[in-house]
Amino acid sequence: MNNEPLTPATIGLTTFRVPLYQRPYAWEDAEVGQLLEDLHENFENFKKAENDQNPKNYHYHIGILSVAETSDDKSRFDLIDGQQRITTLMLIGKAITKLEYPEKSDRGDWKAFLIRHRLHLYGRTGDQDFLENDARGECNSKMVAAFDVATAFLKQDSNADFAKYIYENAAFFLAEVPTGYSPMEKNQQFVRMNNRGKQLEKYEILKVQLISRIPEQTRTNAFAIWNGMADCLMGLKKTENGNSTENGKSLEDILNSQVTDDAKESNGGEALYAPIVSIPEFLLIALARYCHEHGKGTISHNKEKLIETFQDKFPQGDASTVATDIQEFVYVLEKQVQLLEKFFIFISKGGGKDDRYKLGRTADDEDSFGDNPDAKKHLIVVQSFLHVSTEPHLWLIPAFDWCLQFISTKVEFLPFIRKLEEVDDSLIRDKARELSSIIKPEDMNYPNISHYWFYRLDYELWKRFEEKKTNDTWSELPVEVKKLVRDFRFRSCGSVEHIIPQNPITATPGIQPDHSFGNLALISGSRNSKFSNLRMEGKKEMILSSQYTESLKMIHFLWCDSDTQNAGIQMHKIISEAVAFTNSIEQGVGLTAL
Repeated sequence: MNNEPLTPATIGLTTFRVPLYQRPYAWEDAEVGQLLEDLHENFENFKKAENDQNPKNYHYHIGILSVAETSDDKSRFDLIDGQQRITTLMLIGKAITKLEYPEKSDRGDWKAFLIRHRLHLYGRTGDQDFLENDARGECNSKMVAAFDVATAFLKQDSNADFAKYIYENAAFFLAEVPTGYSPMEKNQQFVRMNNRGKQLEKYEILKVQLISRIPEQTRTNAFAIWNGMADCLMGLKKTENGNSTENGKSLEDILNSQVTDDAKESNGGEALYAPIVSIPEFLLIALARYCHEHGKGTISHNKEKLIETFQDKFPQGDASTVATDIQEFVYVLEKQVQLLEKFFIFISKGGGKDDRYKLGRTADDEDSFGDNPDAKKHLIVVQSFLHVSTEPHLWLIPAFDWCLQFISTKVEFLPFIRKLEEVDDSLIRDKARELSSIIKPEDMNYPNISHYWFYRLDYELWKRFEEKKTNDTWSELPVEVKKLVRDFRFRSCGSVEHIIPQNPITATPGIQPDHSFGNLALISGSRNSKFSNLRMEGKKEMILSSQYTESLKMIHFLWCDSDTQNAGIQMHKIISEAVAFTNSIEQGVGLTAL
């Protein structure tokens, strides 16, 4: 391959194919702006040295594009690494062609660079339409934003000389991997070149393995559904139009050209609002629901065996039957995405008091639920409680099944809340919850008590506060403490804290640590380390200064009842009343008999 750098002016008819596994365009506005700033700085240096006899001295090198030859066209290459850079250059060129420059000014022949399929986005038809036809409707929002940033930057002076400088001097090298590289070798080459890279995700491999087995005419729609699911679960603002395979390509052909792209998250960073379930978990939930609906038994929810679990349910065999089965699964997946976006919470992980939950992703509340702010808040709380306390498949499978009847209409808040509470209670009835440590108050001690019961207790305490059911549960709290309770949000916590510390700063000799339930609270490891061995007043001050709490049980102890024995009895009573429906637990002992 020629060692000379290429520019938009010298690239000729060379084109690039971005394989199916490549992630969408992900550059942020700041990255696009920085590239333009760097180009402009080089342009200014170029203007100051017009007599330089070697214009290549003023090339701006945007990087190396790692490519592999394709078997069908010597002028087309599979792009292993560099999609983000070459796409950004094309978006800058697109912006240049849309701007008005002085008459007869020479901005470079950008239209020759922006030929059809200069960058062939494998199946991403929405992105392709935007690059070539200005269609924004189904395009990745990051691409639209990058184009807008470039347009705004170039509009500042509408300098045709700068546009021409980019055309002739934005340079890149092509680095070709050896002929005959296998898909794995191509992927390893990418990882070696880009230390931010990562191997293909299992769900990306699974996508091609499944969808390549259905009829060609339905693949585009199936890829669109799958990619929409992935975008939703990665927190992208818009779904892509979908991926499709090229006509006549076998699974082997597809895998021979699929490698990872620049390994940023596909949305360029942490999602503003992400769902409460991962992609592998979501796929396994959909598979479990499909299998139940079609009488295909149960499945393992082990994420590490994602591909093996799907292969077991869609084995090699009668191609026509398996294709129909996969299409039925994709239909279940599509409906499940709609349910998730319409009826379930999404979480923003800002850390500390900035954690936020949002109900629904695509529709206004009135489209999905109706107007009832208090009930909406309750639904968010019960879902966040289940999110932190329970493995997702245990509650989302029955929740999705129940919500399916409302997919084209509204669901009322209160019946939905009752259904989710019933799902949680059923896990106790079915003994999916650990019960031995709550038979008697004295059984609920450290370290025997399950984390679930701390979450469940906080849920019951929150309900009593909201429903103004004091019943000696809440005394008259100071205004600032009431606000802590009112603003309480469930967070994933993994550290059991002794409210009265095991090793206080000023310990009394001979006093044994209090491991009883009354003296325990579930908080995060970071807050536990901050509390260290602080006494109660120090913990109060820290909670008030941070303006959020991770444990309502701790709030109750610190401000209402600091007698560990009495507090433990009262908290056990609340749990007992909450699960009083249980007819029997271990050895036939019912909580109602306590």
